[in-house]
Amino acid sequence: MIDPLTMQANAVGNTPSAAQSPLTLDPSTFLKLFITELQYQDPTQPVDAATMMQQFSQLATLQATQQWIQAAQAQQTAASEQAALALLGKQVTLDNGESGPVASVSFAQGYPQVSVNGGLYSIAQVVSAALP
Repeated sequence: MIDPLTMQANAVGNTPSAAQSPLTLDPSTFLKLFITELQYQDPTQPVDAATMMQQFSQLATLQATQQWIQAAQAQQTAASEQAALALLGKQVTLDNGESGPVASVSFAQGYPQVSVNGGLYSIAQVVSAALP
């Protein structure tokens, strides 16, 4: 039987070990695997309803987890953008020792960058900030 979370073949009743690496599985791929599994199952030992429900439950859990991760990533991005905007006009010191006022904030590279003395720096490089 194919475990929908790990994509590993398991005997009925076995669970995947913690060392196995889970892969991303979307609903359409899961359904294709599930249909294939039903087509090739042994007719003398069909998959029982409890096993099918367990697999569908695992899919629902996987989808909820993926949605939670996407929401957490969106919140992290928003928090980074707010942190960068809060640095506008502040005197900052960068990890390379350079310091100066933040003249602008850019989001062009997919992550927030601050402009200090004409150069663009990631907000991760800011080690301190103070009012001018």
